[in-house]
Amino acid sequence: EDESFNEKVWAVRSRSKSLREKLTSLCSENITEVAREGGSDEVELKWDSYEKANREISYDKLKLAEEKAITKEQDKMRAEEAAHAKTEKMRRVVERNTSRERETPNKRKH
Repeated sequence: EDESFNEKVWAVRSRSKSLREKLTSLCSENITEVAREGGSDEVELKWDSYEKANREISYDKLKLAEEKAITKEQDKMRAEEAAHAKTEKMRRVVERNTSRERETPNKRKH
């Protein structure tokens, strides 16, 4: 019987503590909201303006990083295209010179 009574007492105390904490939290939220809204002749405070500014800054940083990555990739592609064009030009020059060398001995024979 004593254990049952003690369990009931602890259950009541625990529930009471939980309800007090919930009441304190609700009161705190209400006080905070009233303070934020201000009175009829006061301006409502924008307490989330810091978070908004922080989100905008983070977004801008992300966009800038994305743009830099895109630019870097485009530069890389341009460099690869230029290297390919240079290699192709050199191949044509070598091919042209090789074909001239082949033709030159034939012309001397005639």
